[in-house]
Amino acid sequence: MRSIGIVGLALAVYSTGGIPLRAQESKGQPGKIVEVATGNALMKTPFGLDFLPNGDAVFADFGSHRILRLDASGKITLIAGDGSAGFADGIADKAKFNAPHNVCVGPNGIIYVSDTLNHRVRRVDPVTGQVTTIAGSQKGQGGDGGPANKARFNELYHVAMEDPAGLIVVDLMNRKIRRIDLNSMKIDSIAGSGKKGPFVEGSQALEACLTDPRAAARGPDGSLWILERGGNCLRRVDPQGTVSTVAGTGNAGPVADGLAAMATLRSPKYLWISRDDRSIWLADSSNHAIRQFDRQKGELATVAGTGKAGKGIAGGDPRSTALDQPHGVAVDSQGRIWISDSENGRILRVEK
Repeated sequence: MRSIGIVGLALAVYSTGGIPLRAQESKGQPGKIVEVATGNALMKTPFGLDFLPNGDAVFADFGSHRILRLDASGKITLIAGDGSAGFADGIADKAKFNAPHNVCVGPNGIIYVSDTLNHRVRRVDPVTGQVTTIAGSQKGQGGDGGPANKARFNELYHVAMEDPAGLIVVDLMNRKIRRIDLNSMKIDSIAGSGKKGPFVEGSQALEACLTDPRAAARGPDGSLWILERGGNCLRRVDPQGTVSTVAGTGNAGPVADGLAAMATLRSPKYLWISRDDRSIWLADSSNHAIRQFDRQKGELATVAGTGKAGKGIAGGDPRSTALDQPHGVAVDSQGRIWISDSENGRILRVEK
């Protein structure tokens, strides 16, 4: 496995190892939570998000079937999608998506979209709004070792940049993590046997029975991190290909901070990895919270949300601000934590 990182923060610069260099990220307890965007006619249910090279946020709006931009002033503008469910390549509002769950941004600013119920990966130029399909065809399974545009997915939920030439995709209903080489446009599976069955600790990546994998991304040390919605846990595939559980007991449970192996998650749906590889932020969606996994301490801590659904008033302690099914979390170049408070139809940010 190659040592690579997550891409897309403002003004990311690549080292020779392919790891994006970022400014400082959030450490210690956050200060206050602010409301960045709400009540916009274009936005209904914000999900996964990332950052364009100029620092603007870009996100998939599940409810409106659009890809949207959020600038520094809080203004939301359309990048692509006509607002209705469907499938069509095209420019800006001539294109169609069907329940997009996530976006990631490549080093050249190109946006990649997991177009979930179209079972495809879409490529979006943020300048022109041009949308093209780069992977996926009909709903199904298979295609490893061949061209990505002939591959079949069954509900593609998550995309993450692996390095300038690699794109990790989560093929949830096929229980596989797959990788697209953006140079050759070939696709291969990198984790998951595709079989339904109990997970066995210490399995090799391609032999592991994954339980409802929802998000995956590669860390700077070459580890592949897999967040399992139905498995209620975070797993790590080490650089040698061995899979182990690092957070969550496997049983759904309430928010409780402490040792990650003993903590519970409830249908987690999104992850974000820090550049220094010390922290992984999780959208613990059905616990209505954002959690932070500290690799060195092996601990899980709550950074936002009360553990109960609600719509908290922004401006105070993020841990006292109720969220409702957050489906996205990202950390920008200033160390601020961005949250897609999905069912409340707003984007929040934790400030220092």
